[in-house]
Amino acid sequence: MTTTKQFIAHHLHTAPQKEKYFCSVLQATNGDFYSYGYHYPLLVNFKGYRILNNAGYSMTTAKHISWASQYAHFSMPFKPDQAWRWLSTDEQKKSYLLECLQLKISDLQNQIITKKRHNTAIYRALQSDISHFLSLHEKITSL
Repeated sequence: MTTTKQFIAHHLHTAPQKEKYFCSVLQATNGDFYSYGYHYPLLVNFKGYRILNNAGYSMTTAKHISWASQYAHFSMPFKPDQAWRWLSTDEQKKSYLLECLQLKISDLQNQIITKKRHNTAIYRALQSDISHFLSLHEKITSL
């Protein structure tokens, strides 16, 4: 019996002629994976990289994120919309990814501004997260 994790692994390097469903995971004809349909892009392809959407969602989608994470080159939170499905050019996809990253960076910067003490583990974690997402922003910009 095949598991969802095995379905993702088995179809990772293929783009089906028709959409493929397994339990609650969908693989689109471009090879991207979605959790519970097109409203939640799970693992998408962009210029030879697999990008995992790690934005929180339901308990089951959290499991999908966990299973797909080992196949991702990097992960980032996507906006909670269905826009990814409709993006057809690399420039549109790049713009969307950069916008998602900028939203995350702004959110982290706003969180860090509210911290009164700078010598805490939380403050250092926020700084580390900002650094990580800025680096990812640079990487995607360069593609």
